[in-house]
Amino acid sequence: MLLSEYRALKVLERGPVPLGQVALHLGLTAATLTSLARGLQAHRWAKVERDPRDRRAWLLLATSVGLRELRSAQKDMRARMRALDHRMSAAARGELSRGLQKFLAVLLLTVPATEIPPLRRARKVPGR
Repeated sequence: MLLSEYRALKVLERGPVPLGQVALHLGLTAATLTSLARGLQAHRWAKVERDPRDRRAWLLLATSVGLRELRSAQKDMRARMRALDHRMSAAARGELSRGLQKFLAVLLLTVPATEIPPLRRARKVPGR
């Protein structure tokens, strides 16, 4: 799964979204979104339907296959992150954490806070 496909499915996991809103959320042009939507449809991960409330508008929605694929990608990503975490020393994890905090501080100065999703607290790894 491509990162762009993953990000699109994350937007769609809560339900259908107007195409224009998907483009805005992902920072895509209409042409790029069209290409992305075609790829998602080719994989049967999403489909495009008319908005029943506004017949002029179109919605992009994840299919059950797409949501399963998203969950699988998330599970795989978590497993890879755990494997990396287990290979790092406590000092290296601390250094990485401090570096990421500095990066976020710089990012927060250049990107409006409304555009940055909230961070989730990391779960404690058993045995540490």
